[in-house]
Amino acid sequence: MIYEWKTNWFKTDANVAGKVFDELDKSVGLTAKTVVNASRAKDAPLHNEFEWDDAVAGEKYREQQARVMISNLVVRIDESPDSVPTRAYVTVEKDSAQYEDITVVLSNEDKTEKLLRNAMKELSWFERKYSELEALAGVFSEIKKLREIA
Repeated sequence: MIYEWKTNWFKTDANVAGKVFDELDKSVGLTAKTVVNASRAKDAPLHNEFEWDDAVAGEKYREQQARVMISNLVVRIDESPDSVPTRAYVTVEKDSAQYEDITVVLSNEDKTEKLLRNAMKELSWFERKYSELEALAGVFSEIKKLREIA
């Protein structure tokens, strides 16, 4: 099997990581915890992918908690009872740490276009991730139609 990273955030070759994950899957089960535990030794193949300084890692964990909090806050743009809640804040720029108010984004044509491009990329990721599920064939058909008009 040949592995590759979806994004290039990682220092370790994807095939090395794939081998580690395969070994864990067969031995103790593949979980985030087993990957971290298998990477603790300084000579472990994935050791350098992790922050081992607890002070730094603790701060990064709190930042991740904040990202989860921000991404879970929703708002009803239309105050009618039938309106659908949507994320209150979104990131428009690729790999940006900056969140923007959804009403500001939707009132700016350029930002709305960037958000739509991001949404289409996420739909493509969703499609690749679940392409083997026949039950979603109708969803994929609609995504294809949307791609043609967007």
